Amino acid sequence: MPTEALYVPPKVENFCWRIEQAHLREGGFALIHGRTRSGKSVVMRLLASASHDWQTSRGVIHHPPE
Repeated sequence: MPTEALYVPPKVENFCWRIEQAHLREGGFALIHGRTRSGKSVVMRLLASASHDWQTSRGVIHHPPE
């Protein structure tokens, strides 16, 4: 599904804006973590689509369930 078709709740929109303004443009990193199916991948897709003129990289760390 294209990111343009996703519903972006206000909290997610605000988070993405803060990351774009405060962290990525000035250099640095952001850590996105949470429970399974909480929307981490969607947020990463939104940030990647918004960062077309920045150099970005993503990494994933998996922890086995307890």
